[in-house]
Amino acid sequence: MGNIPALPIILILPFLYAAALTVPVPKVSGENLTELCSRAVDPTFCVESLESDPRTAASDLRGLANISVGLATSNVTAARRLVERLAEQEADPVLRGRYEQCSGLYREAVKELKKAERSVGKGDFGGMGEWASMVLEKSEDCSDEFTVPPEEPAQLKESNRNVQHLCNVMYVIAVAIVG
Repeated sequence: MGNIPALPIILILPFLYAAALTVPVPKVSGENLTELCSRAVDPTFCVESLESDPRTAASDLRGLANISVGLATSNVTAARRLVERLAEQEADPVLRGRYEQCSGLYREAVKELKKAERSVGKGDFGGMGEWASMVLEKSEDCSDEFTVPPEEPAQLKESNRNVQHLCNVMYVIAVAIVG
């Protein structure tokens, strides 16, 4: 039968993409934030984390995506600094090796969060969710370094947990946007 000319379709795609990016997304109110965060692994952590940023009150889901990436980046950077400091202070070569492994994982996680940030900027929220999953895996891998004694220090355990929960928050927001 008749072929549809590809050129007109190719020319209109950028306009459709731009229109999709400009579709208004309603602001997230307190009740909506609670409902959104109910999908997270730790809903209370989700609400408290997002509300810790004053921009949340005036944000839509896309704004929350930016906020969540920023929170995750801050926490991943802090976790990386923590394990680097622990490695420098550790005399036990086994523990030092574990901390160095975690440091490498978190260096990669910082790079992945920069990619997540770029994905948000391009309106690629599915990509943001994928990067969040990869960062979550890095943090879990760090925790897994301590499955045999000696245990993960309490400060690192909390830091890893925070990173994991923030990555989950990123993922929940990405899914809410993508649908």
